[in-house]
Amino acid sequence: MFIKHYQSYSKCCSILIYHDYLRYITIVAALLFCTFFVARADSQPTGLFSVDSSAEEEYLEDYIKSKGYSSCIVFDSANIKQFWFDRSVLCQGGNICVFLDNKTNSGFEGVPLRINLLNVNECQDCKVDVITNSQIADFVVMDSKSKVLSKSSAEQPFDQYYVSSSTFHLEDTPDYSFCLKFSSKTNDELSIKKIILSFSDNNDSSFLVSPGILEIDRDNINVLSATLGEGKAIEFSGKRGRIQLKKCIIVSDKAVETSVRVKNTGDKPTHIYVGFNVYTKNRVELRGNNFPYKSLNNVLTVVSSEAGKNSVIVNSYSDWTKNCYLALNAEEDLFDVPNMTFADGRIVEVKKLSDGMAEITMDKPFKTALETGTKVRIHGVMGGYIYTNNKILQPGEEEIFSSSIKKDEFFQQYSPKAFSRGVYSVRPLVLSYSVDANEENTVVISDYTVSY
Repeated sequence: MFIKHYQSYSKCCSILIYHDYLRYITIVAALLFCTFFVARADSQPTGLFSVDSSAEEEYLEDYIKSKGYSSCIVFDSANIKQFWFDRSVLCQGGNICVFLDNKTNSGFEGVPLRINLLNVNECQDCKVDVITNSQIADFVVMDSKSKVLSKSSAEQPFDQYYVSSSTFHLEDTPDYSFCLKFSSKTNDELSIKKIILSFSDNNDSSFLVSPGILEIDRDNINVLSATLGEGKAIEFSGKRGRIQLKKCIIVSDKAVETSVRVKNTGDKPTHIYVGFNVYTKNRVELRGNNFPYKSLNNVLTVVSSEAGKNSVIVNSYSDWTKNCYLALNAEEDLFDVPNMTFADGRIVEVKKLSDGMAEITMDKPFKTALETGTKVRIHGVMGGYIYTNNKILQPGEEEIFSSSIKKDEFFQQYSPKAFSRGVYSVRPLVLSYSVDANEENTVVISDYTVSY
């Protein structure tokens, strides 16, 4: 894997572009390939921002500027080989040559050429323009799992140049990486003048980006395990009802502040919880089991373990409760938190042994034995969200709940004190759980605002 940074001439947009060879060739082999093909090229410009002074190059630059992109990244023969090392890509005569080595029933196609972006977010769309002077360049945009996100289509030609374009949502690429896969019905080689990536706002994105203020109403919430009443008000009934914002808020340096008025309009007491779902950048929901139990950083060492048995011997005892998780690959500096890797099952008992060691018993046997010397840590139970407020409301009682919570990269707890390291986006929610689990409750929510 090769990594480099590139600054767009029209806006300082940093990107990270890399290409993983399909056959996992070594770095040494990659350098040999690169050297070989540079030698083959008719001309290989040096310097990341080399610009041809010819009239053609100036004409293409003027065309790009005329498009009025607020931000864009341009690839051409002057820079593409600094990012795409694949042997199917060459630079010749001021062109990017892409060889389509795979013969198919419908023509020829190339290998996926990967791009990974930085300093973008899920609220944006990315448009790919490919400019050629001989033929339309057909291509598809695929995510990191080879799912097709969009297909190219021909745009209006200008002068002797052809343009094919494709637009896709960045939120469809959880890791901000995508591949361009070129094809042709008749030719096994494409000659490309420019590849342009431009970015615009996606107004239909399921994410919100700071700064903003949102008034939460019936139109932008999901109601779960409850029945939503008629009218404009947010009134819902159920035993364990929950409403949550449809969109996720991308956490920034700005605090996320909430305020909501809740009234118990039923005839039974209900427990109100106000808080958040929290997610990683890869959209994995975080819960208490991803963090140390009671915020204790007690790293334990596996002494012995056997496949098919449900207990493991560790070098010392640590505090626990039933249904805690056993996190693997724990680190003393907590760099593994939030931890996503666990031993099979949940903890049912931790017993102190006479020699100072401890036996941890799980609710299911290990499929494979834990390797001796593995570092582990007892983590919390899975259930629960981050609650900034909670209170039991009696029938007819009304309360305004407010909170302010910020991101803290040095915070490693599952707590309303801060959004911990690893939290990328959040979704505000309100829960209404009947005190008597057999009875239904009814609440009305109003004046619900979130600033971020």
